[in-house]
Parts: sequence; structure tokens; C-alpha cells
Amino acid sequence: MKIYNKLKIIENVQAYQQYRFFKDTLDKIRILGIIFSLTLLSFLSITFLFSDVNAIEIKADFNGDGNDDVAIGIVTEDVGSMKDAGAVQVLYGSSSGLSATSPIADQFWTQDSTNVDDATEGFDRFGWPLG
Repeated sequence: MKIYNKLKIIENVQAYQQYRFFKDTLDKIRILGIIFSLTLLSFLSITFLFSDVNAIEIKADFNGDGNDDVAIGIVTEDVGSMKDAGAVQVLYGSSSGLSATSPIADQFWTQDSTNVDDATEGFDRFGWPLG
């Protein structure tokens, strides 16, 4: 039996059916893979946005000593009775890496800290944009 497909004659119907089945199966697998990937990315994004460990970090040399330092925005930090007021923690680096005590003690800032404008309020999420 002959089948006409795009003006070509296909002599072997069984081979053509196997080809179509294989191609359709691959298309379905690709679509399922894309759906799975998008679902996973959405889940991870939502998990990050609503997790209690939301922290944003910026790496730079803040004190000019040639070593990398890290500023971490801790947006879900409670300050006193103020829920999710937020804070910023800075860890200074040395030639052996980051340290909370050497060469300079780490710094922890809230909106109540000296030389920081404004005052701590609940749900301010201070440190969110980190600059």
C-alpha cells in the first residue's frame, strides 16, 4: 500500500507508523520536560521568596585591605519586638578568608544603629536591596 506524504510516496506503511510514533513520543517528552523545568523554577523562586532564611549577599572590599568582605542583608531578622525589621551583617576578609573576629570584628546593623537613618519598624525588611 502506498501513502502520499508531502508529495512523496511512502512504500512501507509500518516504517512510517513507527517513525510517527517515535516522533510524537519525543515531542511529548520535550513538552513534559519543559513543563517540569518551568514548574521546578517556579517552585524554587516561590520557596526563596517565602523562606525564613531570605538573605542577600554582596561581595566587595569594603575596608580597602585587598581582601574580599561580605555584606549580608538579613531581611527576616526580628529586632526586639519588631518582626521582620531586617538587618545587615558585614564579615571582613583576611588572607585566610572570611572571619567574624579577625582582622576586624564583624558588624551588625539595624535601623536603630548609630549613623543609620530612620528607626526600626516591623516588616521594614531593612537590608533587602543592599545598596
